[in-house]
Amino acid sequence: MRLNSFVTKWRMITLKKCASSALEVFNFITNQGHSGCSIEITKSILFDLLNERPLTYIQGLDDEWVWAYNKEGSKIYKNRRRSSLFKTVHSYGDIEYDDNGTSYCRDKYAKVTYTNTFIQKEALKALSEQGIYDYRIVFPYLPAKEKFEIVTEDYMYDNTKKGDYDTIGILYANVPKRGKVNINKFYKETEKGFEPISKEEYDMRISATNTDS
Repeated sequence: MRLNSFVTKWRMITLKKCASSALEVFNFITNQGHSGCSIEITKSILFDLLNERPLTYIQGLDDEWVWAYNKEGSKIYKNRRRSSLFKTVHSYGDIEYDDNGTSYCRDKYAKVTYTNTFIQKEALKALSEQGIYDYRIVFPYLPAKEKFEIVTEDYMYDNTKKGDYDTIGILYANVPKRGKVNINKFYKETEKGFEPISKEEYDMRISATNTDS
């Protein structure tokens, strides 16, 4: 009971601070004498800044990147102007770009949202195959304002493994200005990572999971 009371009190204090901060920004902007046109421009710019969307095109120049980490012989760099934009310089010379800020994932059953670079990349590739979206990043680059919602489900087929799931279904995407687009891509975890499987194998793994439960 004491814990619930503490959590409620903490939430109220946090909400009060956030509301006070938002009101301070609101009062500052509204007291600048904006016209109907200029306030809309200001709101658009503020929205982009709060969502880490650059106001001008990213050029992809060397000084726009900072080293983040190394992975399997490749060097990963993060863009200074957009934290979700990464450049991978592979050991064999190829360069690959990914922006996981253009989409997000939503679990079909839990209704929670999350990010997963692998799932997002596979989903956007599938949409590209359907001619709906070109996932390749070309500079100069300016990300879209609206994000793709990727709806997924996952299961643990092999309970001897560690982790929360070893089977993934990428079901569909809610695409801005287009609506629901079916994807239906399925994967299982192997020693090499997640690899594609057929719908039949996917259904078999789900059926076995439901039987065990």
